[in-house]
Amino acid sequence: MQQVLRQSVPDSTPAFTTRLANKRQTLVVAGKLGEDASAYEQLTLGRKLVAAACQQKAGSLGICVIGFDSARQAMIFNNVVAAALAAAFQLPSYQSKSSPPVIKTLRLLGADKIVDTARTEAEAKGNNLARWLTTMPPNKLDAISYADLVSAMAASGGWAYKRFNTKELTKLGAGAFLAVAQGNDNDSAGIIRLRYRPDKKTAKADLGLVGKGIIFDTGGTNLKPFLSMLDMHGDMQGSAVALGILVAISELKLPINVDCWLAITENRTGPLAYKSQDVVTAANGKTIQTVHTDAEGRMVLADTLVLACRDKPGILFDYATLTGSCVNAITTRYSGVFTNRPSLHPHLKKIGRESGERVWPFPIGKEFMEDLK
Repeated sequence: MQQVLRQSVPDSTPAFTTRLANKRQTLVVAGKLGEDASAYEQLTLGRKLVAAACQQKAGSLGICVIGFDSARQAMIFNNVVAAALAAAFQLPSYQSKSSPPVIKTLRLLGADKIVDTARTEAEAKGNNLARWLTTMPPNKLDAISYADLVSAMAASGGWAYKRFNTKELTKLGAGAFLAVAQGNDNDSAGIIRLRYRPDKKTAKADLGLVGKGIIFDTGGTNLKPFLSMLDMHGDMQGSAVALGILVAISELKLPINVDCWLAITENRTGPLAYKSQDVVTAANGKTIQTVHTDAEGRMVLADTLVLACRDKPGILFDYATLTGSCVNAITTRYSGVFTNRPSLHPHLKKIGRESGERVWPFPIGKEFMEDLK
């Protein structure tokens, strides 16, 4: 096996897969990592190795990492565990005969020292929640059922839950959000605020999370073409990510105050849908003239960000599936980052590299504001 590994190319497909002739039917899947392999490469190879084990219906998975110092070994262990927890998670399936993952237990073998996987497990719980929500069909996860699910999670997690319905948003002057929501055939849209306070005090948030939750995006009056609309049940990924982060923070009982805002609605077409050239007033009193109704994400987030900023969080992160142009620029392998604090660019890129969720910063010059006038 060592000879096979020496001859294999790092970070490629599994280099060695075989079954040992014993009563337990042991399966060995081996792969090779370069000494400088990034977290993304570790996660990618880890997923390939776990997938090979899953194909053979392995019920118990032992993970062994050799050839690295203790710190590097612990990092690789955690990334392979993350890959295994993702592979073992059951995503929604509505087929008559589904094949659930078979991995039941994970074991870490040969570690130089005790490897703490608590953070990895908490992050996996948040990641898997986001994946599950994003996979749900739009008729199974509509705005009402989404709000009900979040309400139940809040009760279980000890978070404060508040849903601003359309009547309350009207009083708050959230005309940008309401313009998108008015195309719905029921009063299901709303903005949800979740508050995590580990010390039970009502102090302001150290961290604010905002997520775009467009349950389904038709493009509105400016209707999307078929292929562009096909996966638009996933246009709520931003809200799923924000919610998943809150889950991970709560699981780890981190000593920080967090507010999480979810902007949940559909962007439909129909007789009540908003139109190009409509003029609406956002919650901060600014007027917006609609150019294209498929820019609904910016509309709902405009008001949600205003409401979130009124509570003056220490720092605010906004997650959204914006936009096709960003995908064209940096592909789906990276996420675009826009910030009014350029000093954070190196830190954000570093965190992205370490987590395997790579990001790339875009400029926001003051002169760009002239284009919005």
